[in-house]
Amino acid sequence: MRRLSQLLVFGIFAVLLAGCLPIELSVHDGNVVIPRGEGYFVTDLATGKTRKLYDPGSDMQPVAAVFSPDGKQVLTISEGGGGGGMMGKGFTLRLVDAASGNASPLGSSGNVTYAAWSPTGQQISLTRLAGDKHPPLDENMPELVIFDAGSGESKVLANNVSVLHRWLPDAKRMLSFQIEEKIEQTNHYRGHLVLVDAATGKMQKLLHVVGSNDVFFDLSPDGKKALFTAFAVGAVGQKVEAEQNAESKLFELNLATQAAKPVRDKIVYAIYSPDGKQTLLGAKGKNNTATLEVAGPSAAAGKVIAEDTLTSAGAGFGPSTKIYASWVDADTVIYLAQKAVYGTEGKNLHLIRINTDGTGRADLQADIDNAAIVQ
Repeated sequence: MRRLSQLLVFGIFAVLLAGCLPIELSVHDGNVVIPRGEGYFVTDLATGKTRKLYDPGSDMQPVAAVFSPDGKQVLTISEGGGGGGMMGKGFTLRLVDAASGNASPLGSSGNVTYAAWSPTGQQISLTRLAGDKHPPLDENMPELVIFDAGSGESKVLANNVSVLHRWLPDAKRMLSFQIEEKIEQTNHYRGHLVLVDAATGKMQKLLHVVGSNDVFFDLSPDGKKALFTAFAVGAVGQKVEAEQNAESKLFELNLATQAAKPVRDKIVYAIYSPDGKQTLLGAKGKNNTATLEVAGPSAAAGKVIAEDTLTSAGAGFGPSTKIYASWVDADTVIYLAQKAVYGTEGKNLHLIRINTDGTGRADLQADIDNAAIVQ
């Protein structure tokens, strides 16, 4: 079964983020895996039934979790035990059996910012903030690292890349944003969308892009098209410019022809459904929220199903922490909303399930919290 989302849930319910990390939701066969202060939990999104999967120990803080493609294992990333060095925090990576909860070590790393399984489940890729600066950039940027899921051996494939990356169906390449220049007096970065060879790290340039350092992109299930956000785009070899106050737009890229076309304005993210016949769109809203739409594969205007989807986590989570919704199946999605805590000024994140036609909205947070307290 193709990933419903080869994605991560970074401390979204009861713990603080270890850094400015994107929050995405890892789902397999209708179950979502959730890291909390009490450990890692799995919730059945149809019923809300929640079970504790794994406790990494009192010296470890659960931070992130992602299902393997076949759902038999969960990659867990916990703060503690890894070598963070001078650039930040250390993280321990373990593979947990999804049925028994038994864990085995994979390795450790500093400053993890994103992780994904290869489609075959044989490799795990992650990005982490590099400990050194790599020319031509004069700042520490993410580097792309690949682990062998069996042996735990790892190697750095690429430097100066985006936090996000997506595996192609052939499990031999990944889509990434290679950052080549920080444009002075702006928050703009110039570079290329590239295909990275998972064995050698060799890059194939697809498109010249000017975007932020957190360009969002997603691949269609067949690996033939990508939807991505950027300020401006051009062909390889063509230098394009963007105004300092430019707003990000959504584009579609044909990987075979390397041609891109604009799709819509003011879209924060666009995610293909598991079958590639629909897209889930987060349209820019107010106060760190997005209007959630379900559209066709071209990502044109779709049906609005929610207007309270969070796009950043707010106080305590870091101002640049991004949040994205996720597909459960062709008929259902999940997202995070923010709810006020009665009698206080605090606000909590709640996991919401909703059908793609806008019906069947359900807040699952009470079931998740109750299970965590009991277990």
